[in-house]
Amino acid sequence: MRLLPYITASLVSTILLAACAGHPVKQETPASAAPTANTTPPPAAVSTVPPAVATGSSPVTASLGPDAATPIPDLNMVSGSDAGPDVQWSDVTLLPSETQNDDLWHYLAQRFTLQSDGLAVDDVRVQGELDWFAAHGEYLNRVAGRARPYLYYIAQQVEAHKMPMDIALLPVVESAFDPFAYSYGRASGLWQFVPATGHIYELKQNWWYDGRRDVGASTKAALDYLYALHDEFGGDWLLALAAYNSGPGTVEHAIAV
Repeated sequence: MRLLPYITASLVSTILLAACAGHPVKQETPASAAPTANTTPPPAAVSTVPPAVATGSSPVTASLGPDAATPIPDLNMVSGSDAGPDVQWSDVTLLPSETQNDDLWHYLAQRFTLQSDGLAVDDVRVQGELDWFAAHGEYLNRVAGRARPYLYYIAQQVEAHKMPMDIALLPVVESAFDPFAYSYGRASGLWQFVPATGHIYELKQNWWYDGRRDVGASTKAALDYLYALHDEFGGDWLLALAAYNSGPGTVEHAIAV
């Protein structure tokens, strides 16, 4: 699979901008005294009351033995004003889902929106990055293989947040889609959160669990962080991406000079 056509100049320019940077016990019933010769034990009572049916408004309150299973209500039974709905399968219509795209990469490429404003043409550093990707197609294939368990979910979340779809590929730059990636600067996970920023965005970190390596939790935190940077830098997504990697102070300094 060749992914180079899907790596846009906007993503590469992002790289350069970022460079600024117990067992149960069964209870036994005590035995009763044996009946005398003149005493006849009464016959066992036979209940003629039907068992209660569990409904949404009338939970079952009958005493059940420790090994008894929870009764399952019969949704087709109608017996009284408190009975559940009479469900008929003929009332249910099942429609097959329609596949809109056979290739997620193609879907992403059709929705890239970030523009580099000519930077890819005029800046030799960006061209150098393009040349590197062109010469290392096998590396991109390996990254794409690591992305397979996560990319659909990430793209779904980016789209739900109405953010540029280019952001779904930010982990290519940050971690090569390795959820256990760890940098010398103590950044960790797909989205490479440092401990302090992770705490700000409520990513728990302790001996047993590191939310920075939790794909769901870290994706939410990353998109929230990117949106905050987007607002801080006047709605410029490229500056937000650069600040995500190198820090807002670095980008502010670069703008000032």
